[in-house]
Amino acid sequence: MQQSPNLSYQLYRSISDVDKIDWHKVVDINTDLAMHPELIRLMEKSLGDQAQFWHVLIRDGQQAAACACFCLFESDAVQSSPPWVCRVFDSIRKIWPNCLKLKVLFCGLPVPSAETHFRIAPQVEAKPVLTLLNSVMQNIARQQKADLIVFKEFKDAQVKQLGAILADLGFQRGDIAPTFELERNFQSFDDYQQALRSGYRR
Repeated sequence: MQQSPNLSYQLYRSISDVDKIDWHKVVDINTDLAMHPELIRLMEKSLGDQAQFWHVLIRDGQQAAACACFCLFESDAVQSSPPWVCRVFDSIRKIWPNCLKLKVLFCGLPVPSAETHFRIAPQVEAKPVLTLLNSVMQNIARQQKADLIVFKEFKDAQVKQLGAILADLGFQRGDIAPTFELERNFQSFDDYQQALRSGYRR
C-alpha cells in the first residue's frame, strides 16, 4: 500500500471534462457500470434540473489514485417512513412545507445502484483518500449550504474495510430499510427471457 502525503485532486462539474485516461486507470469500464462515464453523463443530462454534480480525480504525484462522484439534491427524510408517519408529516407540511426536507451532498449519484461511487486504485491506501474526499465534500457543503454529507450504498465487505475510517472522520452509519420487495420467480435472467418466449407477459 502506498502511504503518500502527495495526494492532489481536481474537481469537475461534468464527467465530460474529466481526463478519460486517468479515470479509466482507476475504473474498469468493462465491468464497472456504476462508474461508467456514459451512465454518469446520462444522469447529468436527465437529472440536471433536480441535482448538481461534481466529479473528483485524485492523483498521487502524476499517477491516478482514486476518483469519485458527488451530487447535491433535496432529500425527504420522511419518504421511507411507515405510512402513518407520512400522513402525520403531510399535515405538518401544510404549515411548514420544508419540514425534514434536507439538502444533502452525497458521495454517489441520485439513482440507487447498489454500489458506492468512489474508486481507489488497488495499490493506494484508503485512509488518506477518504480523508481528502471528506475535505473536498466539506468545502462543497459549506459553499452550497448543505445540511448533510453522506457516503452511500456500501456493501458489507466495504463497511468492514472502510467503516472505521469514516467513523474517525465523524460519519455515523445508517441503514435504510427496503421500500419494496420483489418476489423472484426465476432462477436467472436467462430463465426470465425463456419464460417471455413461451408467452409469459409478452
